[in-house]
Parts: sequence; structure tokens; C-alpha cells
Amino acid sequence: MRACFSLIALTARQCFARSQATAASSAPTVIISARRRWLVSSDEVSRKLERVADWTGPFGAVFAALCCLGVSWVVAAITAVGLGFLRSDPILWPLMIAAILVALWGMWAGSRTHGSRVPLALGGLSGAALIAGVIFVHGFPARELIYAGSAGLIAASVWNAVARNRTGAAAVL
Repeated sequence: MRACFSLIALTARQCFARSQATAASSAPTVIISARRRWLVSSDEVSRKLERVADWTGPFGAVFAALCCLGVSWVVAAITAVGLGFLRSDPILWPLMIAAILVALWGMWAGSRTHGSRVPLALGGLSGAALIAGVIFVHGFPARELIYAGSAGLIAASVWNAVARNRTGAAAVL
């Protein structure tokens, strides 16, 4: 605690000394503290969030849809972990829709980066097919919609990530 106060006092003294030294001259003073180097730019945080959204959104939506479908290995996995209560539709539907929205946000941000709207369109159609297969359609067509929507959402996510990486590599060169 005492070291913290002495560091604050030292920093305050340095700031005061610099401001006194530059008061005579009209040049502006920029003071960068030791804590400032740990801060990251908002662009870097945005890029990391976009990359996380590229993968967590689609896989979360597919996992929730497959759980609603009743795929045996998915149901066994969530039961083995102790999350069997998640298998109810009132819990899975909002989680799936939220995951699809996260995926679409990542694809929208990626389309701003690489300029191609095709992954976003494919992701939107696949998300709609996934929602329709889980919520509105029943029976055999629902199974086909869920599988097609899952494959399309993952393909759109991979396409978006590859296009974003190619754009980033081209910008570095």
C-alpha cells in the first residue's frame, strides 16, 4: 500500500515539475505514465472481438441447434458435464439466436474489412435456415434444414476468416 502511494506521489511530482518547466514555453506537454503502456487501442480490441465472433457465434449456434435436434453425442456431452438442464427449448432458442447474431455481427465486421458481402449473405441465409429448422419446421425437413444451416454457417465463418486474414496479410505487405 505504501509503495502505491509513493508511486503516485512520485508521478505527481514529475508531472508538476514538467508542467512548471514548460509553463514558460508555450509548447504542449505530453505525459505518458507507466500504466499507459498496458492499454490497447480500440482497433486492436475490435479486431480481437471480430475474430472471436467468427468462431464462437457459429459453433455456439450449431451446438444449440444440434442439442435441440437431439443428436446423441451432443446430449450425452452436456449431460456428462452436468448441464442437462440446458436441453430445454426455452433456454436453447434464445442462446441459439444470440449466437447467430454474434456470428452475423462478426461477418458484418469482416465484410467491412475485406469488402465481400458473400459470407454475410451466406451466414444470414444459413442462420435463417437454422432458426426455421429448430423453431418453425418439424419432422424430416427440420433435420435437413438444421444440417444445411449448420454447414452453411460454419462455411460462411471459415470464408469470412480466410478473407479477413488475406486482407490483413495484404495490408501488412
